[in-house]
Amino acid sequence: MLAYVEWFSKPQAEPDGIMQMYHVQRLRTREGSPHGGVIELSSIIQPCYLMPRFKKKAQELDIKRSNSAATVVNGDNCLDLVDHFWINSFQDQFTYQSVF
Repeated sequence: MLAYVEWFSKPQAEPDGIMQMYHVQRLRTREGSPHGGVIELSSIIQPCYLMPRFKKKAQELDIKRSNSAATVVNGDNCLDLVDHFWINSFQDQFTYQSVF
């Protein structure tokens, strides 16, 4: 069995001082498409829960279109619209132990 996986940057060596989570960024091609690949399902150890990386205000995540309309980022579309995420290392004990 195979799975399509999108690639992200390598997390920094130390977690963010306030959040205690690691920042990752979606890797893109020169054309702007996400880098991804097909891998064997057996090589996936566990899922990686990502949270959008908010800036000063949550509204700054909203993606502006050229006609000045805003696309609201929500749980259904954030993986398609946002490129910067936190690895949620507090999701469960196994993730916490893997990250730390």
